[in-house]
Amino acid sequence: MKVLISFIGNTDPVRGDFDGPMLHIVRHYQPNYVYLLLTEKMQQPLRKQFILESIQSVSRPKMQVLVVEMIDLNLPNPSLFKNFGLGQIINQIILKHPNMEIIANISSGTPQMMAALALDVVVNDRSIKMIQVKNPEPNNGDIKKIHEHDYDFSQNVDTLEEADNRCIETDLFTYKIAAVKQQLIDRILRYDYANAKSELEKSTYLKSADVLALVKTAYECDKLHPISNPNLLPKYQLIRSQTTKEIDVIMHYYQSWKLEFLRGNYLGVVLRMTPLFYHLLLTAIISHIPILDLRNLPLWEKLRTSERITASDLQPLPKDLRGKFNLNSNNSTFFTSYQLITIYKFYNQNRDILTKFDRIRTIEEDTRHVIAHQIDMAVIKQSDLSKSAQTLMTLIESLIDELFQAYKPNINFDFFDQLNQLILLKIKEIEE
Repeated sequence: MKVLISFIGNTDPVRGDFDGPMLHIVRHYQPNYVYLLLTEKMQQPLRKQFILESIQSVSRPKMQVLVVEMIDLNLPNPSLFKNFGLGQIINQIILKHPNMEIIANISSGTPQMMAALALDVVVNDRSIKMIQVKNPEPNNGDIKKIHEHDYDFSQNVDTLEEADNRCIETDLFTYKIAAVKQQLIDRILRYDYANAKSELEKSTYLKSADVLALVKTAYECDKLHPISNPNLLPKYQLIRSQTTKEIDVIMHYYQSWKLEFLRGNYLGVVLRMTPLFYHLLLTAIISHIPILDLRNLPLWEKLRTSERITASDLQPLPKDLRGKFNLNSNNSTFFTSYQLITIYKFYNQNRDILTKFDRIRTIEEDTRHVIAHQIDMAVIKQSDLSKSAQTLMTLIESLIDELFQAYKPNINFDFFDQLNQLILLKIKEIEE
């Protein structure tokens, strides 16, 4: 079954002795449901009645259903480009007829209205067949203005068996591909892999297994998920050669965290910084306090996995240091960045790095305090979040430089940018 969506223009339903575009499409496609979109000029009762009579004159008796619905548009001046709710109208029609073929007339109405219809179909990636109707040849009949009250449909030239079918199925496929490609490119340049992956999986027009596989890999790296196709990127590994398990984890998390900043998600930068900062502190303790030999203590595994710390776990630490940790009634606690900074300060008085630790923790606590007391997230000033995120980025990158100096040659800090270049190259190879 078919559904037709059509504007009504000055040459609808007939043009002299010929069909107008809408009527010609009804004649040759025999839609079961016809939705006519009328501007104010076309809403007079006599005009509506004439339109209905014209449709009935070309309807075949064996048709299962013929329902005609006229939709009055709030469009006083159809010669102006204006949002008149066309997208919502089409959405409602699609919802009513989810499993039917939908066709649309792009030869009726003003140029602005026809452009709006074509643009809606392209931008929203709709599966709608667009029909153009060629103008009739003047020497085959009269195209003078008709009189609606006495029109004889039997004299219409298009009723003749030898009359041409002037309908042309217009291929907007190339425009759709171009539009979807550009939207996808914009997503990739913003490191928005989640939406890029979703759009690729849903698109009925853009099909590329290579692009989807690359975008899916970028998404998995961003979300710290296991990579489903690890052999896809032999040239673009985030970790070029083996370091340590802890450093691998930190570097993956750091790269993912940094993308939040590049995407402009400044709140995400602050909120997702906590586990990164925690593991950076562990690395600082291991690197700068070798006397503690933390990796060989039972305490290490619990710190690494953020498990509950008991009094017995703390026994290897000096008594003065153990006294700085407040245990609960069960004689246990969970360590946060605060307790790790306490350990670092006990052994190392490097003022430069301690200042960075304290500034990071202060920004983190202040932002969380604001969020906890502000129900309406829209009230939180983006300028303040942006400033906090920029400061955190500067401090964290400085710590990365200091703590991982020996490992930097093994770490690919341009991983996501290189991955983007490969994705963009594959997108451009898709034919339009």
